[in-house]
Amino acid sequence: MNMERREDSSDTDLQRIRVGIVEDHASLRGVLVKLVRFSPNMDCYGGFASGEQLLQALKQDSLSPEQLLPNVVSLDLTMPRMSGIEVLGYLRQHWPEIRCVLLSGHTDVSYVRDALEQGAYGYVAKGGAEEFLKAINQVALGRRYVSPCFDKLL
Repeated sequence: MNMERREDSSDTDLQRIRVGIVEDHASLRGVLVKLVRFSPNMDCYGGFASGEQLLQALKQDSLSPEQLLPNVVSLDLTMPRMSGIEVLGYLRQHWPEIRCVLLSGHTDVSYVRDALEQGAYGYVAKGGAEEFLKAINQVALGRRYVSPCFDKLL
């Protein structure tokens, strides 16, 4: 199965950002998971190859009071079977407390607008580790974040 999950939780997790990563490209997913794990204020809820895998894990973990759900989920916009926008809609309906950041190589402003209108807290252009982590931190605080390359277009 193409998912990596962290099973343990502790009292210190309450002050840390729990991040779920949904990315269908295994190499990029691995990099994003490592970025989160090595970030001093974040824990990785899991790295998932599809939206379906994330939703299955959330459904299972929602039944366990000991398991903490993610605060923020990073969603690849374009994935087979279930797009990032579709996963976002499901999360907004069933777990509205989870904030989402769309991660995409699409630079057309219509994708950004659609993601934000559907309830995403952020939209990040693929390519920069620093920007990815900045977006996760901003969104965890309840702030919107859009990659600076889209500023003039919005």
